Amino acid sequence: MREKTLMNDLTRGKVFTRLLTYSLPYMLAVLCNTIYNLVDLAVVGKFTDSIGVSAVSNAGNLTMFLYAAGVALGSGGGIYVAQLVGSKRHKDLNEAIGTMLSFSLIVGVVIWVLGTLFAEPMLRLLNTPEEAIHDAVLYLRICCIGIPFTFCFGNFSDMLRGMGDSVHPLIISAFMIALNLVLDVLFVAGFHWGAAGAAIATTIAHIFSMFFAWIFLYRRKDQFHFDFKLRSFAIRREPLKIIVKLSAPLLLTSISIQLSMMFVNSYVNEYGIIASAVAGIGSKITSVTQIVTGAIRSATAAMVGQNMGAGRTDRVGKTVYSGWTICLIYFVFLGAACLFLPEQVFALFSNDPQVLTLGRQYMAVAFWFILSLCLMAPPLGLLNGIGYTSLNMVIGILDGVVARIALSLLFGKVLMWGSAEVAAVMGGMRGLEGFWLGNALAGYISVILGGAYFLSGRWKNYKLITHK
Repeated sequence: MREKTLMNDLTRGKVFTRLLTYSLPYMLAVLCNTIYNLVDLAVVGKFTDSIGVSAVSNAGNLTMFLYAAGVALGSGGGIYVAQLVGSKRHKDLNEAIGTMLSFSLIVGVVIWVLGTLFAEPMLRLLNTPEEAIHDAVLYLRICCIGIPFTFCFGNFSDMLRGMGDSVHPLIISAFMIALNLVLDVLFVAGFHWGAAGAAIATTIAHIFSMFFAWIFLYRRKDQFHFDFKLRSFAIRREPLKIIVKLSAPLLLTSISIQLSMMFVNSYVNEYGIIASAVAGIGSKITSVTQIVTGAIRSATAAMVGQNMGAGRTDRVGKTVYSGWTICLIYFVFLGAACLFLPEQVFALFSNDPQVLTLGRQYMAVAFWFILSLCLMAPPLGLLNGIGYTSLNMVIGILDGVVARIALSLLFGKVLMWGSAEVAAVMGGMRGLEGFWLGNALAGYISVILGGAYFLSGRWKNYKLITHK
């Protein structure tokens, strides 16, 4: 009788089919999360005003920045798990999982405290409009309470995906999102708690989801290859060293990109509450791209990790090409929406005519940003899968710190790039679209460098971190 397991062998079968079928549940998970984020913003926008949208947007950007450590640890741990599975080192999984969960919890508590203490200073550094600062601080501090739980919940999902299981993370995510949406509508639309209501809904949903994931996996501990005994939560030196080695570059990459985006948003916020609201809505709309690109990037990393661990380099190149094919097909539909339905899309989140006017211009620039996300996802997934996260860090810094900031200042401050229509809405101030354009074009650094490394074939000789 075949032993039940949460593992899925990604080293066999047709590459395109395996990548697509493995990524589909992940796409559904990202889709659910994206729908939640869009509904969250729509509820806030429809039942409050532009001040509420600006508060959620600015505090949400900082929340994602604080989540960066948990995302990096989860991704690093997922890479390690994938290569352990590919190398058939199943006995090492218990120590790796225990170390990862305990270390993430400690980091999460530290970030919770720091985020709570420095919420207002950080939001003021972003030039958050004064009208929105109170709601933004309250939103951020409430969200910080759930950070330790969010880290653990995310790590469970990343480790399962590293094992090749993308179905159960979908189940866990669906539970969280359904609860979040119900509470969101109740607190914001029903109780009229505004931005704070959205934050409370998110925090409660993340806490309950962590416990749901815990119970779910505890009942399947033999399949998960973790016994949940107290001694197993001890932080072991060897797995910690590997996880930190993988996660630290990913964290620096995420921080550099998040900081550069917040830098750009700080200039956008200087244009006032309408520009701030448009940027917030626009970022949520473009996040729809992650439904496929995020899934393909993670699926590529998992497939590459397992195949490199198994010595199947012949399947790695096919995985990247398959990822590009899927992402570009998706881009055709998103690009068409940007070009032909910009106002209709923005109208889902705001009734303000000024927001709709600026939204049309935002979507024209978003076309190029979305294309860059589609092109960069597979090669960056390759870098994560082989464990070459340091190169990913270099690319991320060049993308974020160098290109995004430099190009945004060039187009926004120096060239004052933009249309007369937007300048009229902004009271004669020019350059707003220049900051959006600089942000969009920066991603092509990742496209060029990541693509060049893949095409060079040098990844075939990269030393696997799990080989002893």
